[in-house]
Amino acid sequence: MATLRKRTRKSANASEMAKLLGVETSTVIDWAKRGCPVASRKRVGRKTRWAFDIVAVKEWRKQDLERREKRRTVIKNPLSLTKGLMGKTEERRFRIIIDGLLSPVDD
Repeated sequence: MATLRKRTRKSANASEMAKLLGVETSTVIDWAKRGCPVASRKRVGRKTRWAFDIVAVKEWRKQDLERREKRRTVIKNPLSLTKGLMGKTEERRFRIIIDGLLSPVDD
């Protein structure tokens, strides 16, 4: 007996991509403007028709989330950038400067 293989799509338009990833269509288009891989982009009148490679977008999104998490870590703990690069005295001085920059200003 022959087995039926489910056919998988390799590309999707912006609204289909948004549904797959659980976000708004405008978010997917914003991602494309930020560097998300686009299979094709075609102007039709005043609108733009987008086509996305599903696998490439999912991989890009995974990497994008990792990059954003690294940025969050640096913002929460700027000294994470200097691990092992400074001596203890330099690290203390840097911490004083960073704490001063991040502390709220009293009026």
